[in-house]
Amino acid sequence: MKLISIALAVAAGFALSNSCAGAQTKTADLPNPIGGVKDLANRVERQDDPGADTPRVPRHPQGLYVILLGPTEVEDWISFDNTAFSGYLAAFAWSDLNPNPPNADSLPKPLDCGNLPAFSSTDPYDWTPLDTVFCAAASATPPKTVPVIVAPGFNSPQWVLDEINTNSCDGKFKFLKQPYFVPPNPLPPFPPYPTPTCHLAYFGFSESPTPIKNGKPETLESPLPMPWDDTYKREWEEFLRALNARYGHNPAFVSISVAGPTADSAEMLLPGVGSEIQEWQTILENQFADPKYWNSDQAIIDAYKQTIDMYGSIFSDITLTLTFCCEPRAGLLDFPVSYTLPSDAAPYCSGHPDMGCGAEYSILSYFIQQGVGGPNAKNVEDDGLWALPSTVLGTGGVKLTTGNTAHTTRIMGGLQSGGAFAKPGDTLAQINGYCPDATEADPTCHTLQAFYNTLANAFDDTPASGLAPRLYNAATVHLFPTLPAGGAKIGTERLNYLEFYPGDLKNVVAAPAIKIDTGEGAKPFYGGQDLLNLASKGLALTAEEPLSIPQWGFVVP
Repeated sequence: MKLISIALAVAAGFALSNSCAGAQTKTADLPNPIGGVKDLANRVERQDDPGADTPRVPRHPQGLYVILLGPTEVEDWISFDNTAFSGYLAAFAWSDLNPNPPNADSLPKPLDCGNLPAFSSTDPYDWTPLDTVFCAAASATPPKTVPVIVAPGFNSPQWVLDEINTNSCDGKFKFLKQPYFVPPNPLPPFPPYPTPTCHLAYFGFSESPTPIKNGKPETLESPLPMPWDDTYKREWEEFLRALNARYGHNPAFVSISVAGPTADSAEMLLPGVGSEIQEWQTILENQFADPKYWNSDQAIIDAYKQTIDMYGSIFSDITLTLTFCCEPRAGLLDFPVSYTLPSDAAPYCSGHPDMGCGAEYSILSYFIQQGVGGPNAKNVEDDGLWALPSTVLGTGGVKLTTGNTAHTTRIMGGLQSGGAFAKPGDTLAQINGYCPDATEADPTCHTLQAFYNTLANAFDDTPASGLAPRLYNAATVHLFPTLPAGGAKIGTERLNYLEFYPGDLKNVVAAPAIKIDTGEGAKPFYGGQDLLNLASKGLALTAEEPLSIPQWGFVVP
């Protein structure tokens, strides 16, 4: 997901252990931090609840969602109401919602749409954009639901970055003031030996478009807190507790995405191309004394496990979402060393059996265990839905997960659009992402055809595949190893929701009916609303309800 401005039993911190104080000291090991008095009080409060032992189905996302990225899109789209939509995915940067340090031992009051507070520039939290989404969801007929994503990492508040500064790295990773542009030549020595333990590093990385300066792309060096930094994990936990206090019992609040050891979103995605891998090698060797953390994703895997436990200790009665990433490579780090995939990972990583995909699978295999995640439902999501099948976790990984665990822990699944539908000026490769049949001679990719093709890929191998069959021609069928020559498969995999960007949905709604090529010979007419209704109907056929969870009967791993 591209953010412009953007989980599980008893651990109190989501990152790894403290590093020692000395500038040249390495962390010897990664002990599991255990929740303190606040966490214990939270658990005791649940246990004393008279209804705590009553099994109930956690709130969960289901249906078609509009993605709202940041406060601006909230203002532009919150009035958009359509019966085909189940609600709004509210995706914000941590810095948007927590601009100032929190007051000691002070949690916000639950949302009351009849008594909304005015935000002051000195307030620790600015709930205004999220309040707007939740109040709009409550006032809709019927009421809508709200999955939530809050992204830390590059999107951490400035006051958090300032606190981490005292422990930041030297050399290439020296803390710079805004704006974080690459310093002029000559660059600091690389790699930056010697350095202290590293708590904040700079990367020229963003999921958003690269800014243009003087007509040329400008690489932006941004500060990324390391997932083992005490300040970062403490302040992130404090914010999540505040978020839960504000919306935790709101009936519209159905899910939250696990984030923390992340970069620009909630996806399992870190800077990891070219020289960025060299930077990580330096960081890990200086941070950890144990060689098992060198040239390895193990520190990130450990951080994710602790993050998942932390989310499960804070939230209850909702759904926790773990988000896969990316194409054409996995989103975690792929170091140039010999590597063997974890046991059972091969079906998930068949296209790219590398360390990055193996690390994502290791995190997934922990997440789906019974008892992990506290008193919540669990969901996996891929943020790269196109008309083309994925080869790294992705769409297929979501369906593998929902299919393989439905009889035990019942993991739900959802898919998010990989980006804007094809538009004039796109390369043929970009166009083929939504219209695989397009050629240089005829690169046409109508918005409605692209939307239909995307739905066909999403519903392939589910009970809804018959609603949107896509029989690709002989020139492109080889791209679809899961699709036999006869067309889409009707299968048993489950899918609870789809998420699309508002600009795409606006174009779908506005488009007049056209003949849609399903490859079946006849070309039925579909209008934009027809396809939205088709998507909603398909999701009703494929969705499943999570298992009931006793509020105090979950297993602590």
